[in-house]
Amino acid sequence: MGLRVAADGKAHVFGKTNSTDYPTTPDAHQAAYGGGGNDAYVTVLDSSGSALHYSTYLGGSGDEQVWDAMVDMSGNAFLVGTTSSGNFPVRNAYQAACGGGSVDGFICKLADPGHALLFSSYLGGSGLDWCRCLAADASGNIYFTGRTNSSDFPILNAYQATGHGAIDAFVTKFTAETFADSDADGITDPIDNCPLNTNPGQEDSDHDGTGDACCCTGVRGNVNYTGIVDLADLSALVSYLTGGGYALPCPNEANVNGAELWT
Repeated sequence: MGLRVAADGKAHVFGKTNSTDYPTTPDAHQAAYGGGGNDAYVTVLDSSGSALHYSTYLGGSGDEQVWDAMVDMSGNAFLVGTTSSGNFPVRNAYQAACGGGSVDGFICKLADPGHALLFSSYLGGSGLDWCRCLAADASGNIYFTGRTNSSDFPILNAYQATGHGAIDAFVTKFTAETFADSDADGITDPIDNCPLNTNPGQEDSDHDGTGDACCCTGVRGNVNYTGIVDLADLSALVSYLTGGGYALPCPNEANVNGAELWT
C-alpha cells in the first residue's frame, strides 16, 4: 500500500485488496472485483479528504498489486506492479500478453478521473518478473525498476544483455511519446493513425495508414483538414503558396477549384 499527493492536494492511495465490496465510484474504469486472491486498486480523495474523487479496481482473474505510483500535472496516475492474470486489462500495450511466467510486471497510465486506461502493458518474460519502483524526468520519460529471473526478459539498448544470477534487477525507460495522447481520444500517439485529430475508431477508408480524420474529409477547400471551410483555410493556403512553410495534409481537398491535382 502506498500514497502519493498530487499538486492540487488530492491524495492517491494504491495497493491491493481482496474485498469484493471495496468502494468504487460510478464511472470507475473497473467497478467490480476481477477475481483471484487480490485486485490492485487506486483510490483518490479530494483535497479536503472528505470525498472520493474516484476509486477503481484494476485486475484480472489472478492476483494483482500496485507497488508504486506517480501523478502527472494533469492528475493522470502512472502505476507499476505485478499480476498473475492472463487477462489483465491492457491498452495501447508495448507487451499485450503475459510473458509466460506465473508473475509478470505491469505498467499503466490511468486517466483522471479514473474512468479509462490510456496505456496498460505487461512487462516480463517466461519466468518471474516484478515491477516495483517508478520515477520520471523533466521531459516526461518514465523509468521503472524491479527484478526478474526471466532469461527472455525484454531488453533494448542494454548495458547488460543477459542475466547473471538466479534473480537480476532491471531498469526500463519508456519515452514520453509512449504515453502521449495529443488529441485525447484514448489512442496514444505512437499507434494513433491521426495523433492530432480525435479519431478513437481509427477509421482509414483508403487503408493508407493515415486516419480519415487527418485527411480527405471530402470537403473541397478544406486546406487545413479541420472538416470545415473557413478563413483559417485561406490563411493556410496563402502560407503554402507563398512559401510560408505550411504543408498540405490533403492536397486534393486543398485544390479549391478542382481543375488539376496538386503536385
